[in-house]
Amino acid sequence: MQRPLLILRPQAHVNWATLLRALLSHRDVALRVTTPGGRKEAQWVIVTRVQRYAGGLLLSRNAEIAQTKFYVVRFGGRGKLVRLRQLVALSCGFVSYDRDVTIEEAEWVRVESDKPLPVQIDGEILGALPAMITLHPKRLQLIFPVSPDHPR
Repeated sequence: MQRPLLILRPQAHVNWATLLRALLSHRDVALRVTTPGGRKEAQWVIVTRVQRYAGGLLLSRNAEIAQTKFYVVRFGGRGKLVRLRQLVALSCGFVSYDRDVTIEEAEWVRVESDKPLPVQIDGEILGALPAMITLHPKRLQLIFPVSPDHPR
């Protein structure tokens, strides 16, 4: 019997019903995402300083909350099949390998669209596009335990 080359297994508890509802209700709307590296189009974007999203979905292994930069994850391509492929890749920890996904480091990010789309911050809708995302120079200092696998 031949062994599979790759086993796709979710990295975190995934609510497949929620993902399916999101996929079926999604409408492609072009977003203009501008960083110091230039302007690119995306259909969906996540701006983060942490490695994982939504309780365990891996976005970027290089992200670190203590860094003074963001990781901008742009989801390109159009259509429900593209989005399904990206959602499966995200749930299995392979989103960085998707041909329509780019991950860029940036000190600031501006996201715009032709429609006033809602902006979610940590799961809560807190405004609408356009959005300018920067780090405040007087950011709050956090004290948290170092994990055993964290380099010192």
